[in-house]
Amino acid sequence: MVAACIMLQVILRYVFSAASPWAEELAIYGMIFAVYFGAALKARERVRIRISLLVNALPRPLAISLIVVADLMWMGFVTFLILQTSIYTKLLFEVVYVTPGLGIDQKWEQLVIPVSLCL
Repeated sequence: MVAACIMLQVILRYVFSAASPWAEELAIYGMIFAVYFGAALKARERVRIRISLLVNALPRPLAISLIVVADLMWMGFVTFLILQTSIYTKLLFEVVYVTPGLGIDQKWEQLVIPVSLCL
């Protein structure tokens, strides 16, 4: 979908000298959704970017405790993000901001952040 929107935008701009604002916005929001939901999927599978050089060099009990501490810090960070994005999303439900290209209220697009963090 994202690639099709980008290709449509390129064809419209360079062949017909016209632009479609909805195709650009749809591609942007499609990429954003893919990033957040892809990160949620990989976090569920416990596939995160880690620098394991130090962990592998430590004795096994110390390495396990370091991994546990890192996971607890990760959970604290995600909890903080969920709280902050929930506050932000709550503020968006108090105002109306419609995107110019798609005509969708911004709160529905921004809701992907706390939802994907909860996954």
